[in-house]
Amino acid sequence: MKLCTHCDSDMVEKNNFLGFKIPIAIVLILIPYGIFVCWLPFIIPGNYICKNCGREFRKVKEIDWREYEKMKELQKEQG
Repeated sequence: MKLCTHCDSDMVEKNNFLGFKIPIAIVLILIPYGIFVCWLPFIIPGNYICKNCGREFRKVKEIDWREYEKMKELQKEQG
């Protein structure tokens, strides 16, 4: 399970920018020897966006769903 690094929310969405990467790859194909470099835009990783706090970040917290449930129970007990 992926969590936001700022608010520990599980409402995280990956943004791949495919609408931006595909035209760049097409333009790169048109240059000489472009067939060898047209894959470069696709190795750039996308960002993650938290729907709860609205922040963008590159890496997310990876956590097991059982640990997440325990964390939620502890937050309910404390708050």
